[in-house]
This record gives sequence, structure tokens and C-alpha cells, in this order.
Amino acid sequence: MLERIRKEVKDLFGPNPLGPSYPQLPEVDEFGETRIPGLYIKGDAAGNPLIKIGLNEGFDWVEHIKEEVPAYRDKGRLDYDVIIVGSGATGFAAANRCHELGISYLLLEGERFANTIQNFTKGKPLFAEPLDLDLKGSIWFEECSKEELLERWEAHRREINLNIHEFEKVEDVRGRKGDFTVLTEKGEYKAAFVLLAIGKAGNPRKAGVPGEKDFPEKIYHFLADAEVYRGKDIFIYGGGDVACEAALALCERNRVTMVTIDREFIFPKKRNADAVRARAAEGKIDLHFDSRLKRIGADFVEFEHQSSGQVQRVPNDVVFEMIGAVPPVGFFRKIGVDLENSWHGNKWMALLVALLSFAGLTLWAHGVAFSPETLQQPVGGLLYLGGLGTLIYMGRRRNRYAWLGMTLLISYTLYAAKGSSPHFPFHWIGAERIAEFLSTGLLGWFVPRAVVALKGAPSFWYSALYTFLVLYFGIKAMKRWGIDRKDPYQVKRYISIMAFQLVFFVVVNMVLSVLIGKYYWRGWGLYQP
Repeated sequence: MLERIRKEVKDLFGPNPLGPSYPQLPEVDEFGETRIPGLYIKGDAAGNPLIKIGLNEGFDWVEHIKEEVPAYRDKGRLDYDVIIVGSGATGFAAANRCHELGISYLLLEGERFANTIQNFTKGKPLFAEPLDLDLKGSIWFEECSKEELLERWEAHRREINLNIHEFEKVEDVRGRKGDFTVLTEKGEYKAAFVLLAIGKAGNPRKAGVPGEKDFPEKIYHFLADAEVYRGKDIFIYGGGDVACEAALALCERNRVTMVTIDREFIFPKKRNADAVRARAAEGKIDLHFDSRLKRIGADFVEFEHQSSGQVQRVPNDVVFEMIGAVPPVGFFRKIGVDLENSWHGNKWMALLVALLSFAGLTLWAHGVAFSPETLQQPVGGLLYLGGLGTLIYMGRRRNRYAWLGMTLLISYTLYAAKGSSPHFPFHWIGAERIAEFLSTGLLGWFVPRAVVALKGAPSFWYSALYTFLVLYFGIKAMKRWGIDRKDPYQVKRYISIMAFQLVFFVVVNMVLSVLIGKYYWRGWGLYQP
């Protein structure tokens, strides 16, 4: 019992456990530009790891900036028009397009040319996906093996005499459009534009479990050559394409245990997921969903089934932690790039603004109720609205405490106004006022009766607000993850979420409130059985 309490406390107050989630990405606009003008991020680190998409992004980026390049040329001050960091698909394509257009460039690579592809498993098949996307530019890419792609890319590299500095790691980027200084471990270079086309393979995500630091010699994050392993007890932790491909390559000559925290395959391609399930059905892969790596020992591995809490131990020679990679967050923060959904800001300033806004609302309400002829109303109103606007501005600049203050302020305003009291500035928000306003509309008979039937019930107003938020953020998410990425699954997913909320809000909170009157609350059982 005591151990369970400790676990609950750790889960509540400890660091977030590793789990399936969207990757932590830098915040960029539709062209890949960060909040620093002239500094762009494309490719894997920006959330697009596919080779074909990377090649097109590199080509499109040069097309986007090419008209601006001549305006910033200064032969006495700049070394290059463009500096590209990273020689993967995106960086290579961008450098190639610069070469074709006569734009001076330098390609900086911390490891080998096309290092991520160099580290792929021997013989790994590469698929030209998405199939409905046309390839731009002159760099060759079709469905092939890793070795064929590297051979063709090396030939293209020699053909254009690619201006690349290999094994030169970038340490800092300073300046802005037209005057960037890129510092490396070997020197510094000046350019008008900078493209960060770096990958994440060099920053593998680790499980952070006991034994990980004690036995590093048996832990790997990618599979270079499956032929090296024969007759081994191999543990693969992960449920993506890399993990699936490693399991398939190793299961014929080894005893493979594959564990993933997901309850089913979510991330891998269908062909990989189906192949792993088939090998598992044949007994060649010991597959465990909804499970988490717990401990690594000298000759064993322990993992926990999350739903039951049961811990299982299996013999082990080699561990492959294939749970993805993390973007270089420290580097991004160092050069001033914001991350998506990251928060910062002064909480005391947000608290002060929120209190001033509350004071303004109080002053405004006092003027409405007792002193209508004084300056309390305009002064209080300006203070309230000004504070609310300031909180919104601070929130958009990533101050999470400002969003909290704004939420409390708006929630209190709605709660106080709900009763239609004439002694409150926003009494027109109340049920009777809205019913009166809507009585002349297209639904002039139905909607007012629905609102009046629920007068005094917070459920209507909170449900209305919640439905609005679901629709607002649902549309934004559908555009970002579905429409923009041409993913029909995500489009259908968000449509179903929004439709469910909208339909049941209308049915339960409006239709049933009119049809069955005081017994409308029974309608909640439709979706809360």
C-alpha cells in the first residue's frame, strides 16, 4: 500500500513519463521562418523526416528567398548569400538549388554527408513516399536501397562540386536577416540567410531507467548491420518504423522481444506493422503492447505491463532503444528559437495585471449599481478591458500565467452575468437577454425556449463555451495536422470529434430542454451513461 502511494505521488509530482506524443518542434511559420527574420528551420527537426518531403522543402526554400538574396549582397561584409546547416535531404536539395541559381552557399555538416541515411540499417529499403507527391529539383530519388541512394547522391555531389564542410559542428547562430554570423568549432562565417536543416538522429531519446548508465555497452539506438547478431537474446524498445524494421531484420536468427508503450501500432507504416504482427503470430517475435521498459541488467531486462502492473523479466544480450529522437532543444534555445507550446513570462506581472483588471470590473460594477453619473463606469471599464487585452497580449507571447489570469477573469464575468442582474456591467449576457435577442432570428421560437428552459443552469453556458472551444481549436488542428499535411485520417478524426460535440450539445442542451422540459437532464445519459 505504501509503495502504491509513493508511485501515485511520483506520477503526480515527478517528471512526465515517456509516452506517445507529438514531437517537440521549433515554432516556425508556413515557410519555416522562426521569430528571427532570415533564420529558417526545415526537414526532420521541423517535423518532416520523409526524404521526398525533405528534398522538396529544400528546393522550395531557395525558391522562396531567391528574390531577396541580391538585396543583401555585400562582398566586403558577407562570406556567402546562404549558410545551410545539415546535409540530409533538405540541406542537400537546398545547396543543389543554390548551385543551379548561382546563389553562393556553404553547407555545414557536423558528421558525414547524409549522415542519417549513412546510419540506416544495411540494405534498408527506402520508399518514395508520399506516392501522390511529385519530386522537385534535379536530385535523384526513387524507391531503392540505402546503398543505391548513397551511391547516386555521392555522384551528384561530385558533379556539382558541393561546397560542404564535413565534421564541422555549428555552435551558435547570431544576428538577423542580412547579417548572420554562424560560429563553428573551427571558425565563423557570415551570410544573409541561414537554413537549419539538421536531423534528430544524433540525439536519440533514452528511456531513463535503472541500468541504462551501468551497461551502456549493450545499448544501441540504431541497427547498422543485422548480420552481426546471431543467436542473441535481443530486446527492442519502441513501436515506430525503425523499431519494426529492426525486429524484422533480427528475428530470423535471434530471439527477439519487442515492447512498446502504445496499445497498438500507431506510428509505423502499415506494411511494417503487418509484417511484425505476422512474425509475432509465427512465434518469431515476442510482441508486447502497452508495456514500459523498467530495468536493464547485465544479462536480463525487465518490463512492466502498464494496465496490470505485472513485471516480466527476460534474458538479454543486446538492447535497442528505438523510441525516437529529440530535437536539439538546448541549441534552439541558445540561438533564440522558440519551441511550439513552450511557455515563459513573468508570473508576478501577469498576477498584477489580472488583479488590476478584477479591480476595474469591481469599480465598473459599483458604478453601474450605485453611482451611474460618476467616472467609475468609464474608468473601471477601461481598466477592466485594458487589463483583459494586456493579458491576451502577454499570453500570445507565451506567458502561461497570463492565460490563467484571463481564463479566471472571463469565467468570473460569465458566472456573474449569467443571472441577468441589472447591477452588473454585462447583465445583457444573461439568459433572458439572449432569449429576447434571439426571438426575432431564424430560430426565434425554438432557441429562446431552450435558453429559458435552462435559465440558472450553468451547464448550458459552460457547454456552449466548451463547444465553441472544441470547434475553434478543432478546426485549427484539422488544418495543421490534416489538411496541410494531406492526411485524410487526421481530417476525419477531427471532424468526428467536432461533430460529436456539436450534435450532442444541440440535442441535449437545446432540443431535449424544449421537448421534455424539467426532465431534460435525462438526456445526459445519451453520452454519459
